[in-house]
Amino acid sequence: QRPATREDVLARAEAMIPALRERAEEGERLRRCPDQTVREYVESGLLRVCQPSRYGGYDLGYDVLCEVIQTLARGDGSQAWVYMVLGDN
Repeated sequence: QRPATREDVLARAEAMIPALRERAEEGERLRRCPDQTVREYVESGLLRVCQPSRYGGYDLGYDVLCEVIQTLARGDGSQAWVYMVLGDN
């Protein structure tokens, strides 16, 4: 299996925009990121963007992480912020 590229992870983030928009009100009501969103961040591999390849990550740069955050924010800024915290760590 080939490692994910910048284009791969941006396409995954783009595909999540409609779901993030749909869950925006739920997140406001819960006052936290919906569990389904966190699951999708994990399942999509988006949390591996900056993770070193020797640990199973994509070894992409911080600039790509920032692009993913900006893309997700088009769906919901709050859920994108949670992604930023998770992806940055």
